[in-house]
Amino acid sequence: MKDGIEFCGVTKRFGDETVLSDFSLALPFGETVCVMGRSGVGKTTVFRLILGLIRPDQGKITIAGRASVVAVFQENRLLSWLSAVENAALATDGREADRERARDLLARMGLDADLARKRVRELSGGQQRRAAIARALIADADVVLMDEPLKGLDDETARQVCAVIRAEMRGRTLIFSTHDRREAEWLGARVVEI
Repeated sequence: MKDGIEFCGVTKRFGDETVLSDFSLALPFGETVCVMGRSGVGKTTVFRLILGLIRPDQGKITIAGRASVVAVFQENRLLSWLSAVENAALATDGREADRERARDLLARMGLDADLARKRVRELSGGQQRRAAIARALIADADVVLMDEPLKGLDDETARQVCAVIRAEMRGRTLIFSTHDRREAEWLGARVVEI
């Protein structure tokens, strides 16, 4: 593959358990892909391999060019003493324009100005989740990985957040894991079953 991420015959084991076996997948840049499969099938492992957090036991992963990658993990990984806006803006240079963009993203995902100013430890889990998503969307990255980012959000909020993600991903690569096929539809994504 010329431009994208490619898994070629990748095997990954954790102890006696083989999570991926001779796994191959091409993910062209500029595409939105939803990786689906039952729990424990290797969706998070695929993300960790792309990020270089773990290495394959066999096979090869190629990321063409110098693509920058940002991730939303299953845990929010926010700084609890900062506001939602400050957390979202951590992925930027911190200029006022960046904070304004963070406020806009949060508002479009249903966090009004009062909620966006609160420390994240004062927010609900779903509100914190949206702050983590905003931080990834605002980052200047070519590839955005989202590992079950809508977990815990009600359907209406999840649909609203998907609309924001879809609008923000134009021209960038989104690799998104989910158990819910509707989320793939809301994102207009190609589905890859693992």
